[in-house]
Amino acid sequence: MTDSPLVVAVHRSGSDGLAGVADEVERRGWESMFLEPLQLTAGSGRRLLVLGRCDAADLYVELHRRPTAVLTTDDVRIRTQPASPLRDDRVVSLREFCRYKSLFANLQAPGAAHSWANDFSDWIGAIECDGHGDCRCLPFHIFAAKSRYDLERQEERARFERDHRRLRVRQDNRHRQWSPARPGARHGREPMTIAGLRLEDGFHWDVSPRRSPMIATADTVWTVKNYLNLYPDGIARIGDRCYEEWTRDDSARADAREEGRRRPR
Repeated sequence: MTDSPLVVAVHRSGSDGLAGVADEVERRGWESMFLEPLQLTAGSGRRLLVLGRCDAADLYVELHRRPTAVLTTDDVRIRTQPASPLRDDRVVSLREFCRYKSLFANLQAPGAAHSWANDFSDWIGAIECDGHGDCRCLPFHIFAAKSRYDLERQEERARFERDHRRLRVRQDNRHRQWSPARPGARHGREPMTIAGLRLEDGFHWDVSPRRSPMIATADTVWTVKNYLNLYPDGIARIGDRCYEEWTRDDSARADAREEGRRRPR
């Protein structure tokens, strides 16, 4: 794990909307990463800019390894069902994907191109997570919330808990129960940090489906009969009576096919 702040620019090839970002990153001693989405056609016929499955999963992990800013000039989407055909109702915006875990800025917004670096510098020094019980720890591209919430506000976090809390566990809109693993069962992994707060090593949830047995991450799909281990960074680990139906390798192959066939010439 590195503490060096990271700036991730998500943009189409040839876009000039991120001019000056690299110079600012170098000046401040940060690190940078550039990711390119593809323009794909959803089942509705609508054209969407979509980040690859593996890039999305790796980005989400990175948000939990060090302070990260995600910049774009486009309306980029992330799949919530990596194995399924692309559909409008199976994507989330890049903004929502990164929310609560990073600074996000669309540099087309008024003033954002001039303020993002200072905003990020301020964000690096802040702690915006109240602990393991804070609902902002959840991976919201996997947890199906029952409504829309602005969880930066305490009263909205309280409303979220009223909507989802069932004693010690939370239950999402797909009737899946998210139970925090007990301290003795927190299997060690790389350290994770959420908005400035270092989590206890191995913190995760045991997620049990009550209706549909399918649980999808950004790059995998699992069939779960009892429970699946899910971490705040979106990584799934085998639990009890569960198996992968769609693997990371499947996502990599699907990304490569789309990269080769659908990129505009």
